[in-house]
Amino acid sequence: MEGENALRLLEGLFRSALNSLDPYEAIRSRVKVQNGTLRIRGAKRLRRLRLDSFAQVFVVGMGKASGKMARALEDALGGSLSRGLVIVPDGYKERLDRTPIYEAAHPLPDDRSLEAAMEVRELAASADEKTLVFFLLSGGASSVIEEGACLRLGEETIKLSIDDLRATVKLLLLSGATIEELNAVRKHLSAIKGGRLLRLFERAASVSLILSDVVGDPMDVVASGPTVGDTTTYADALDCIERLGLLERMPQAAVRLLMLGAEGKNPETPTPDELAHVRHEAVLVGSNKTGLLAAKRTAERLGFRVLALTSRLQGEAREVGKVLWAIARDCAENGLIAKPPVLLLAGGETTVFVKGDGRGGRCQELALSMLLQAAKEGFRDDSICGLVAASDGKDGNSDAAGAFVFPGVLAKTGLSARQVSEYLERNDATSFFERFGGLFKSGPTKTNACDFMFFLVQPRKGLDGNEKEG
Repeated sequence: MEGENALRLLEGLFRSALNSLDPYEAIRSRVKVQNGTLRIRGAKRLRRLRLDSFAQVFVVGMGKASGKMARALEDALGGSLSRGLVIVPDGYKERLDRTPIYEAAHPLPDDRSLEAAMEVRELAASADEKTLVFFLLSGGASSVIEEGACLRLGEETIKLSIDDLRATVKLLLLSGATIEELNAVRKHLSAIKGGRLLRLFERAASVSLILSDVVGDPMDVVASGPTVGDTTTYADALDCIERLGLLERMPQAAVRLLMLGAEGKNPETPTPDELAHVRHEAVLVGSNKTGLLAAKRTAERLGFRVLALTSRLQGEAREVGKVLWAIARDCAENGLIAKPPVLLLAGGETTVFVKGDGRGGRCQELALSMLLQAAKEGFRDDSICGLVAASDGKDGNSDAAGAFVFPGVLAKTGLSARQVSEYLERNDATSFFERFGGLFKSGPTKTNACDFMFFLVQPRKGLDGNEKEG
């Protein structure tokens, strides 16, 4: 398959994955009202509810997909929806008929995030036993609604500011913390994360509809688990800070609060057992696996042999790139794992330890790592081509979703491994792909389910133009 056709195929698979993760359809397919009865597909305890048993129905949405999720809920519930609010990152706003929708910063919280938290607290104060609450949660929620934790210790009051939280999250992001580590810290420095939001609404009945952006879909990690009991502790958060060597660089108030918590002088986040009495249920409505399977079905309908490797890919982006390159090359040359032509599909979310001052993100860094391996090995043809892209359309500090992997660019440009490596070492993948081609831009997708890695592997031809023996 020629380069342009391969590019269209890979982008088509990405779009297919995104279509299966459409937040509007995810909610409309699960929330139905018929003859006054509310049915929630996927729920167990709260699967079927009489709407007339509730005096008011609230919606609280937060995250990149929550605008479209809220629009679907409005269409499903109509006039039964009483009050609520939705908070999305800048650029993700939707037109809603009955629900106020606000924007806030991402990935670092700002003053608007705090204002949103105050509004949610006000809403919670009016929720009682006759209230039904829908929490709509997706990736990006951790930053758009935030309130710093507060501890009163004798005459001393320790209150984290938004600036403290911004500085903490920025340090963790630049140091290559996993989402599990990042959110463990966030939960213990926040007044509303780690089950504390559910505690505010504990008198009401509630359902959390969750679009997962975390590998493996742990409910207590997605969106920092505001409505789910927390399984991590202050000690876990401190371990993360110490492992990354950030203890001396963190805001002093944040470190002191974590240490006091680890000493038992500050209450832990509520555990699942401590929230078991609340009439609440969490329902997963989409994940990376959903998108991966949709891409697989699309490829198979087009007649391709397909191998879906995993939806749980994790690790440092440049190291994961080496592994994926090794798998793809063995397929191209030896038919190991799968005989070419074959489409290799993977999903997950990697991390980047930022050392340079360039532009890019984990997807572009992974793609550039694969090209570096190709350059080192003298592999300069397009029998392997791929697309690595973030499902939310934004990769790192760039305006791209990711990048295409076309080793043929090495032959066209005469780039050496040393030249490719220079871009990688300064974390400047965006500049590389802008200059030499391959940058992939999708714009905000208004969904979020980790990243996708799709590779078309064809039989590699020898120097005489014939296919190499597998």
